[in-house]
Amino acid sequence: NLSAVNTLAGTSGPGIHVAEGAALILDGTGSLTVSGTKAAGIGGKHNENNGTITINGGTINATGSQFCAGIGTGGGNNNIGGRGGKITINGGTIVAQGGIDGAGVGTGFRGNCVIEINGGSVNGTGRENSAGIGAGEGAQHQPSGLQEDIHVRDPHTSGRAGWRINCPWTPGTRPDPP
Repeated sequence: NLSAVNTLAGTSGPGIHVAEGAALILDGTGSLTVSGTKAAGIGGKHNENNGTITINGGTINATGSQFCAGIGTGGGNNNIGGRGGKITINGGTIVAQGGIDGAGVGTGFRGNCVIEINGGSVNGTGRENSAGIGAGEGAQHQPSGLQEDIHVRDPHTSGRAGWRINCPWTPGTRPDPP
């Protein structure tokens, strides 16, 4: 439960590490500023799978390092990146910045995950051919069946969409893809 003002910085990994099989739930009225080193701000490290992330409230500013998402997976190598657990955002105010080749909310380089946004205010910024909300660089090279699945049900979402493969969007919630 977030209360007051909180700041976390990972020194050799995510600011908040959500390992495969683990579940993180963030809610409350406080704020959290978090960053990763060689990892996502919230989520996984390079070349590893991570668990599920649910955000129900609070003000969250997350920044990933090179090849990593702000919130989501760490980066991959030249083969396949990390597989993320589901990211669900039901409320709160989220600002997420990916590192080079990483999405704001979603995947790092060559990663994949499932993203569901049901509410809140989400502003994602991806860098170097990455989506604000969605896939990092290289996701189009994922084997069939491993691409992202993105559902956005709230109109208070902003971020450049890109490298979307097999990404159904709920009609009427955002403009058609570029």
